[in-house]
Amino acid sequence: MKPIQFNQVNTVFGADQPEYQPLPAHKSTEGDVTTCWELTDEEIEVIKNTKKIFISLKTFNQPIQPMYASTDINEVICLVGCESCEKETDVEIMSQDDDSNWFCHECWKELTPVMKAEYDELVKNGEIDAKE
Repeated sequence: MKPIQFNQVNTVFGADQPEYQPLPAHKSTEGDVTTCWELTDEEIEVIKNTKKIFISLKTFNQPIQPMYASTDINEVICLVGCESCEKETDVEIMSQDDDSNWFCHECWKELTPVMKAEYDELVKNGEIDAKE
């Protein structure tokens, strides 16, 4: 079993610690850490036969933190489709417009000037009232 990269990785633990294997992870603003592990064909066969996985945590004699395991990334990271490019993105790093549409960082950066220009034009033409 080895830790692997996935689209939402935003940090790597142990990257500069030769005694540990680098651990790509997604760390939320709340401090939740999600990692992804790839199993070998042999490990899959063992799990099919035993239905067991053993997890070991280094606590350094500190209290253990709650854990959760899943095969579905949507159970551990809230992913939302960008309204523009439809890319599934971590909602924590997305922007939302006044109509509750979610946009990834790249689309938001590109669309903000366009949306502002459209808004300003509507206000100028009296089609909508300016926000206070």
